[in-house]
Amino acid sequence: MSDLDRLHEVADVVWPPAFEELLETRRRRTRRARLATASTLAVAGIAAVVSLVAAGGNLRTDAPPVAPSPTPSPTERFEIPAGQQTTTSDVGPADVHGFDVLATVTNTQPEHRHDSVLSATVPDSGSAAAVSTYCRGGSDLWFFYDVGEGGGGFDRCSPDADTTLAPSIDIGELTFAEPGGGTRTVRMWVARPSAAFLDCVHGNSGDCGSLSDIPPVVDPDAKFGFRVYDHESVPAFELLEDMGNGEPYHLEALGTLDGVGWLVDRAVTAAPDADRLALELPASDSDYLVDVYTGKGPHLEHCVAQHSDELSNRESTDHNVYEAAVDKVCGVDLRLAVDGSTVSPDKDPQAAGHFMELGAQLSPGTVHQVVVEVVRGDPRNIQYAVVVRNRTQMP
Repeated sequence: MSDLDRLHEVADVVWPPAFEELLETRRRRTRRARLATASTLAVAGIAAVVSLVAAGGNLRTDAPPVAPSPTPSPTERFEIPAGQQTTTSDVGPADVHGFDVLATVTNTQPEHRHDSVLSATVPDSGSAAAVSTYCRGGSDLWFFYDVGEGGGGFDRCSPDADTTLAPSIDIGELTFAEPGGGTRTVRMWVARPSAAFLDCVHGNSGDCGSLSDIPPVVDPDAKFGFRVYDHESVPAFELLEDMGNGEPYHLEALGTLDGVGWLVDRAVTAAPDADRLALELPASDSDYLVDVYTGKGPHLEHCVAQHSDELSNRESTDHNVYEAAVDKVCGVDLRLAVDGSTVSPDKDPQAAGHFMELGAQLSPGTVHQVVVEVVRGDPRNIQYAVVVRNRTQMP
């Protein structure tokens, strides 16, 4: 088999850069796997506790799930439960940041013509950042890049590659920052990787060596380059008390989905131990985005301890099996209804146009009534809230 054939076999294999991994890890933390990390705590199974599937029946004890409660009728009287809390954001469109360009380097720039390797050293602010790349050339060529220590990626060049270098990722819904200071160096080059390297990658056989070991093509017949972006987080407010790891949600004021900006407007948190949350949104000139966020309730540890004789040893049990067992005895399911119609959970919220499994995009020009109900389990085992965002222009 020729090297080119091997390249074709792994055309879709890409190692995401470290910057992108940081942001995606943050986002995934609050999506379908966001509470799985709690299984490493003294009380595991938080992800299972808030499975967010519309099934079950109202319970205020620790009994197992029962049959689903009926879907509310649109004609029923709309009531706002007592004790729920509304938190508003004072961050406006002029206060948030999109992506700032830190560096743009291409071999079409006069100072880099005929260069085999492109590089740039940028400040490391500790904020989420992204690297966008392109390589316009023959498909027998591949481009490689590395970001800082250990991060990097590669893909095949294309004769019609997009050269705009627009940001390739979205801004997540949680603020993110690590200790900054120092610098980070990004390098990019065009190469023809060895058959052994491609065999290793294609076979997922473990350590395939460093990208830096793949030599560049001298003065390649291709146009290639990269751009480094940085995003400065602006927090809106903290939400809930315990997202499963002992900390609240630190909501980012601006989030994006497919490049569309959404600005946090408010959050409505259910009253302690309440099995229902409701809010009414006035007619607006722009779209609303509503998402249901969940966290660990104060009664959950007691529930798990109370049912310890029904649970396997956490240390010696597969965490998925253990979480399913916890969910059976202490789990809580929520149902979201908008204007009297139940909203089904989404396996891919971003594809549906919102951030969390339970969420919806609401049209402008009309009043909307939003209701979240506990339909299975003990409300004391969970904290939950609805976050409302408004569509906004990207800064």
